[in-house]
Amino acid sequence: MHSEMNSSSIRVIHMLIESMASSTSLKIKGILTFQDDKRLEHGDSIPEEFLKAIKESQVALVVFSKNYASSRWCLNELVKIMECKEEENGQTLVIPIFDDVDPSHVRNQRVSFAKAFAKHESKYKNDVEGMQKVQRWRNALTETSNLKGYDIRQRVESENIQQIVNQISSKLCKTSISYLQDIVGIDTHLEEVKSQLKIEINDVRIVGIWGMGGIGKTTIARAIFDILSYQFEAACFIANIKENKCGIHFLQNIRLSELLREKDNLVNNKEDGKHMIACRLCFKKVLVVLDDIDHSVVLDDIDHSDHLDYLAGNLNWYGDGSRIIVTTRDKHLIGKNDVVYEVTTLVDNETIKLFNQYAFQREVPDECFEKLSPEIGLPLALKVWGSFLHKRDIIEWRSAIEEMKNKSNSKIVEKLRISYDGLETTQQDIFLDISCFFRGKGKSCIMQILKSCYSRANIGLIRTPEFTGMQNLEYLDLQGCTSLEEAHPSLGCCRKLVQLNLRECGRLKRFPCVNVESMECLQLDGCYSLEKFPEILVTMKLELDIKMSSSIIQQQVRLTELDLGGMRKLLSIPRSIGMLKGLVKQNVSYCSKLERLPDEIGDLENLEEFHARQTLISHPPSFIILLNKLKYLSFRKHKSEHGVCFVFPQVNEGLRSLKILDLSYCNLVDGGLPEDIGCLYSLKRLYLTGNNFEHLPRRIAQLGALRSLDLSHCSRLKEFPGFTGMPNLDTLNLIYCNLIYGGLPEDIGYLSYLKRLYLGGNNFEHLSIGQLGALQSLDLRYCKRLTHLPEFPQQLDTVHADWSNDLICNSLFQHISSLQHDISTSDSVLLRVFTTWHLMKNMPSWFHHRGAGTSVSINLPENWYVCDNVLGFAVCCSGRLIDSRVSQAHLISYDGMSRIIKTLALSNHSEYSPESAVHFLLVPFAGLWDTKANGKTPNDYGNIRLFSSREMKEFGLRLLYKDEVV
Repeated sequence: MHSEMNSSSIRVIHMLIESMASSTSLKIKGILTFQDDKRLEHGDSIPEEFLKAIKESQVALVVFSKNYASSRWCLNELVKIMECKEEENGQTLVIPIFDDVDPSHVRNQRVSFAKAFAKHESKYKNDVEGMQKVQRWRNALTETSNLKGYDIRQRVESENIQQIVNQISSKLCKTSISYLQDIVGIDTHLEEVKSQLKIEINDVRIVGIWGMGGIGKTTIARAIFDILSYQFEAACFIANIKENKCGIHFLQNIRLSELLREKDNLVNNKEDGKHMIACRLCFKKVLVVLDDIDHSVVLDDIDHSDHLDYLAGNLNWYGDGSRIIVTTRDKHLIGKNDVVYEVTTLVDNETIKLFNQYAFQREVPDECFEKLSPEIGLPLALKVWGSFLHKRDIIEWRSAIEEMKNKSNSKIVEKLRISYDGLETTQQDIFLDISCFFRGKGKSCIMQILKSCYSRANIGLIRTPEFTGMQNLEYLDLQGCTSLEEAHPSLGCCRKLVQLNLRECGRLKRFPCVNVESMECLQLDGCYSLEKFPEILVTMKLELDIKMSSSIIQQQVRLTELDLGGMRKLLSIPRSIGMLKGLVKQNVSYCSKLERLPDEIGDLENLEEFHARQTLISHPPSFIILLNKLKYLSFRKHKSEHGVCFVFPQVNEGLRSLKILDLSYCNLVDGGLPEDIGCLYSLKRLYLTGNNFEHLPRRIAQLGALRSLDLSHCSRLKEFPGFTGMPNLDTLNLIYCNLIYGGLPEDIGYLSYLKRLYLGGNNFEHLSIGQLGALQSLDLRYCKRLTHLPEFPQQLDTVHADWSNDLICNSLFQHISSLQHDISTSDSVLLRVFTTWHLMKNMPSWFHHRGAGTSVSINLPENWYVCDNVLGFAVCCSGRLIDSRVSQAHLISYDGMSRIIKTLALSNHSEYSPESAVHFLLVPFAGLWDTKANGKTPNDYGNIRLFSSREMKEFGLRLLYKDEVV
């Protein structure tokens, strides 16, 4: 931590008597140390200056050696240090360092420490107070050695010193930068920039901080510098580069002097400086901030695009871990391969807070002034106007606010006009012509006019200028500007803007903010490259019409639906999204670069649906639980890509209306679901497909309203939730859950309303489901070890299995036979039908006879009938069943003179019967045979023919004997 970030002395008790180099390391970091190695021991008392130093210290390093316990002075100091640590407001960080002694010897007073304490106890054996002091020493040693510290007995001293110095610097940095608390809105910016810097990666990076003038770029860069500089060997902040009049080599000398800690001017020209930086810093881990590099600045006749070449150079100029931060108004000055963080204007609650800070010197204004607070998002403007209005009366306020609406303060305009003035004259003229005179005109028409006036009209508009001086702008039409990549943040200053048309601006990447105070129509159709949805400034009008993409909203009464789906380059959603209080449905699905949601998502009090499929979101904000009207929530991914694990926040009895939650393929592991998930009392459908947890939270068993639970493809799952608390569950999906042996949980029988059970792709050999009395559909596909279907519950009508397996087909008709009661009359037979509708390439080979159309017939073999052994005729047909009286069976004699006809009435068949459905039924011989067959026997009949009331794609038929299915 560098000295310039805090003028107050930071005192540290420094007891590394034998490692004076460490004291030097701390001084380099700007940290004052206090060292008590110059004392002479005369008795036990500690001088006042030492006691004062202990009390004022934030960090105490305690170095334990073999002879430490022999020093009463050291022991008394240690007691005092631990007392300061345990005080009510104690902030002292105590770091034990074990130099040439085992930590357990210190903790338990063994070996040399035992010998030392034997002498102390011998000395004080007749002194009660003395023995109490000895006990305090013992307690202090035990407590200190239990703290996290360093065992440096077998390690390199220089590495030890650097590690300790870094820990101290980090501690002091976090506790001493109090000025950041007064910077409104800084926290969000700091987190974003730190995530772009990726300090944890040991490479070299350049990160740009880009934004309009007065928006706070320098403040953010300064704060980042102060927070992180302790982690580098050296650091340098070069401020306000555009104001430098002394040449590039002057700035290079500043850099070299601060980074190398050499005061002399090291170079006399920019080329020498470039060479010197590359040679002297290539093995040094440094942090460099280049503040306010501007394209309008000319230094040493260098083209503005070369500024970074001479000041920042190449990545190989610096040692591993180095970071270069550049602030600028012109994003194009930053290299294409470098990361750029765009600073946006403040949102409403932050603007009010900042303005009040300057206008009233406090956050809460007087009540009579509250409604007069201006609606501005630019920090510079808020500071200027706030300071101007400080201590002025209500009349002056009203006058100033009115003036503010019509024209900007000269200080603000002077600051903001720089970017507009930086455009070439022709570019300024072309932009003003298009925005002011060609609203609604086609591009080809505009180009013809512009070509007659400007020789460079074909050069596409890549970025707009600033809009600060255009307070009266009402209509801005940039439709079809296919080269446009960015709209300037100052567009948010256009409070009178009624219509903004950016349709078909296919390259538009950045559109930072929009002021909707007067706006009636915002058109963003075809802005497929947009990386960030614009910040919404001022309360949105209820009649605002937003048009985006092909499926986006056009709500005239109030904005209820926001569809950003498919915006593949969208990186973030603005915090101001929380202002859309009427929003009912939001879609960010397939925004494949979107990593996080703003906390303000929790302010959407009327939101009922939130779709976020196929995004990079892995940690939804905890505020999402405030959405108590939310009914549908999905973060579903395509496949579980191992890497970032998804973590759903604690429910805390929120999300009270949530009915459907889809977290499929989110790479959930143990702990990814909240322990209190059972608080989702309204949840009816929970989709957890394809995740990697081994155990589910115990309280998931308390989801009493749950109707559907999908755990398919959770192959690592070792333990199922208890089903006793899910009495309403009607659908359970356990496909590919690596179930073996009996497979199902013991308490599955409690699911008395379970209708659909999916068990495909598992490894069990047998199964029992007879206790599931309400079960209607069973999926056992791809269960390769299963050779026999389980006993069927009474209500079952749909079965999916491996019908190419003859044993499976045998067991199917065995169960049909046991369930089917011979309910027949003189002319009809009532049959049970079982359906499957997954695609089969061919009719199962188990059926010996096949046909198609409206009928199928087979010739029966001679003496086919064996008494008490013929079960009947197994039938398979593909197609849709449309009524219950679907077919007839004709048993025809060999001579053709006699025929037994029965109508086949179907019962219990599935309500859902698509064209791809395949149906199984058993025509029992007992129901087909007519005992009054004119004296004929069954073997007198040599043909059976089945007729359907509609054409079937394919028939299958088999004469079935009882001994085949036993």
